[in-house]
Amino acid sequence: MLNAALRLAITFPVFPVAIYRHEGKVEKAPITKHGFKDASRDPAQIIEWWSDNPNAAIGLRTGCPLPSGRELLVLDVDLANSRNIGKIAGIDALNLLAANGLHTPTRAARTGSGGAHFYYSMPPNSRVTIGQSLRIDGKATAIDWRGHGGYVVAPPSLYPGSAYRWAKPSPWTAPTIRPVPDGLLALLTKREESTDAVRRIEAALSSDAHQRAYGAKALANAVAAIDNSAVGTRHSTLNAQAFCIGRLVGGGCIDQDAALAALTEAGLRTGKPAREVRRTVSAALRDGARDPRKAPDRRLPV
Repeated sequence: MLNAALRLAITFPVFPVAIYRHEGKVEKAPITKHGFKDASRDPAQIIEWWSDNPNAAIGLRTGCPLPSGRELLVLDVDLANSRNIGKIAGIDALNLLAANGLHTPTRAARTGSGGAHFYYSMPPNSRVTIGQSLRIDGKATAIDWRGHGGYVVAPPSLYPGSAYRWAKPSPWTAPTIRPVPDGLLALLTKREESTDAVRRIEAALSSDAHQRAYGAKALANAVAAIDNSAVGTRHSTLNAQAFCIGRLVGGGCIDQDAALAALTEAGLRTGKPAREVRRTVSAALRDGARDPRKAPDRRLPV
């Protein structure tokens, strides 16, 4: 762990943290006298700490200056449903942010408990401290954040039954720390001068907007599948796609009239008789709506 701490100290001030079980819960506690305020990049100090505590986890002080001159901000996405009853699930909230341009691929880590940390850089003097349950459209989410006055535990720190690790390459991650999107920074700071922008962002990030965005994409994919269907499969494809879209209509993701119009137009382009197309689409939409569904949950994409 010492070598990992020394490597991380090139970029971040580090300090040792104890991770242990207490009365059935996993607890974290800085080992240094003044906690994260003692964080250091000094190799001699780091060697002393980990010589005394060779298995200590590695704490990173957030809000600290980075080599770029910007400061460290970490978004903490929690996936433990038992701790997040009544909140928008962490993965759903992350998908909402990404769908609205408030997440950019950046360096990320999987936490010992199975969540994720997304590392961003923020401008100096951004006034971002620490907070819990980022609110989207007035609803609490399972996303916390760590800026000034906080810390996170970094890979490859050990965790009971697991370990922290750097996330694998994906469309959601990058090998370097990227600047935090302006819109996300506005949500975190709720600065008075950005109140209007925050309102617009929260409106765009509503659960209804997320469901509609998913429905719009599903309808576009259904139309494409009908357009590309081969001779001999066109009727079955039209029926199957209309049924699937009908389920999303029933779940409130797609407007019924819009679905009917788009699927009917696609069906007519196959060369099938208009009466047959309209009958097939109407019946399949109706049948699908009897088994409604919404946008599915997705696994954490890191």
